[in-house]
Amino acid sequence: MFAWELEGLKRLKIEAIRWGSSYRVKVRGKTGKIVYVSNLSRPSDRKLVAKQYGISEDKLSTHLSSDYKADPKYRFYSGNHMETHIYENIQPGEFYDKLENVLNCQQKASKVNIAIGYILIIIPKVIKDIKSLINFPKTNNKCPLDILQFDDLEEYFKLAINVYTHDIESGKTERIRQLENNYDTINILSHEKHALYIKDIDMFLSKYQCPKCEWFSLPQRSYETTRKINVRSITEEERCSVDNQPRELLAKMFVYIKSIVAKVFKYNIVKYETLIRKIVEAHGLTGMDIPGAPLGTTYKLKDINQWIEEGKYSSFFDFCDQVSGTRKTDYGKLMQLLKQVPVLGFNSGKYDINLIKNDLFSVLGTDNTVSVIKNPNYMCIAANDMKMLDISNYVPAGTSYSKYLSTYFGGCQCDDKIRWVCGLGKGIFCYEYITDFSVLSRTQIPPQSVFDSKLTGTKISHEDYERVKFVWEHCNMKSIMDLLIWYNDLDVKPFVKAQRELFKRFDLDMFADGVSFPGLSEKVMYQTCFSKLTKPSRKPAASFNFPEHRYLGYIEQDKKADRQFAMTIKHLNELLQKQKYLCGLCYCQLSVEAVSADRINNKLGHQDGNILISCTKCNSARKDMNLKAFRFQKLLRVLIKTYY
Repeated sequence: MFAWELEGLKRLKIEAIRWGSSYRVKVRGKTGKIVYVSNLSRPSDRKLVAKQYGISEDKLSTHLSSDYKADPKYRFYSGNHMETHIYENIQPGEFYDKLENVLNCQQKASKVNIAIGYILIIIPKVIKDIKSLINFPKTNNKCPLDILQFDDLEEYFKLAINVYTHDIESGKTERIRQLENNYDTINILSHEKHALYIKDIDMFLSKYQCPKCEWFSLPQRSYETTRKINVRSITEEERCSVDNQPRELLAKMFVYIKSIVAKVFKYNIVKYETLIRKIVEAHGLTGMDIPGAPLGTTYKLKDINQWIEEGKYSSFFDFCDQVSGTRKTDYGKLMQLLKQVPVLGFNSGKYDINLIKNDLFSVLGTDNTVSVIKNPNYMCIAANDMKMLDISNYVPAGTSYSKYLSTYFGGCQCDDKIRWVCGLGKGIFCYEYITDFSVLSRTQIPPQSVFDSKLTGTKISHEDYERVKFVWEHCNMKSIMDLLIWYNDLDVKPFVKAQRELFKRFDLDMFADGVSFPGLSEKVMYQTCFSKLTKPSRKPAASFNFPEHRYLGYIEQDKKADRQFAMTIKHLNELLQKQKYLCGLCYCQLSVEAVSADRINNKLGHQDGNILISCTKCNSARKDMNLKAFRFQKLLRVLIKTYY
């Protein structure tokens, strides 16, 4: 039954009885029995309603028509996929009565509040996909402003508001309003007089974030091309390999890893091509980096393009695939990072790797393998194309796998623990029952007793075994091998999803930024606690000459310490001018009373080339500490004093 039919029945004072998601009307049928009709578009049903309630069929058809015009405050529009009901100048009570009639016969409905003076606009998908923008809900638009009122707004709230426009067709972004002051700055995108907040101006101006994986940023020019790649397919594939020979199993695993490395490397080159080209153009590559190239020459981007045109390399990807570079260069470090695939485990450093390490290193080899061991834990095993890591090093000690998953997904989402289909949590498997490889081929569900563990002294509960029986039937398992694959997939799928959550939440690449929890915690600390850190001011001080009495004092100092003195006052004045009369350690402004000549190497005397101009406080506090470490220490103290 349609909404306009409900309206017509209400006008005729005919009761419509609720029936499920629709309505029906009580009438007397052709045989004289009481029946109910709901399809009032059918002429036979309308005839029964007209006869039952004593009205003419013409009058009933008029009131049940979708274009009934008796109410001037009501308009109806019918479309192919939706219908629109418009009511004007009616009381709230009457409006909600009519709204109820509309909603009662709809499976889906949407509500739009339009304030006075507003117009409805549609935000294009190109703008919606920009992850650096926030489009606030219309319910937050309580006080609309014009861009001409921003001057008063800035003065009142002490803000600087920059406004940008974005052309959909050309993709060009233009700044139409900017204010230069010392206030905090907010950036806004204006689209058809509608404001969208720009939360990351650098990303908005130069890059887009992939709307599918929400992981990485892409250059604007390659956005449409790259978005067609199924970037999540590699990380969402589960594969369970079983073999009765450990070395054969490891060999299969590394063959699979090599196939994944090729795909990942290809995607990464597309993703970082702009960065790689900039590195090559800025630093160049030598003959040591490029096989077969003459030594003593630096090769830039134009040389690479020429080789590609000549056919030496089929494409830029082919060049990157063949030229890995040396690990000391930025290009070499980036290539190694792009080619390495992380192989993850949970508690694998203490248990799994120690169990298979003899077979593992015989398959991997030891020539290009680097291990980080914290006895008896293998924290990292790295080869050219893969890096084995233990996630237990990235979480607090004693964290179980189920606790680890519940941190990101809130634990099991099922109604009960037996009908377990959410895929969150660790599965159940009869480890000690597998005494021979042929056991995996058995087609009957294992008995409850074989799930007990003599090694740990634990027994499976009745509830857990009922869960195993449910999963066996629900997944249509044919053998114990299927149960093993199910158990393996439960370890893999939510595990990988948790890595994506950690990356998105803290913007960390935990496989490159550190190999332990403390290392990543430090990076998170700098992101969250020191987001507004600024370097101390380095405004030049007033010029002056190095005081002669202090220069003479250094001569006496070296003479008493039996050190060679070879410093000139001319050199000190040149250093003062070069350092803009600032301390070379804490960058404070110097004066005649506070200046000093600090020896870089304290084992030598005051000599030209071994002097750094500093303030007297830093000179006495540094002693023989490394310059870089002392500068970092002073910077932290200044920042802590400033912000705390």
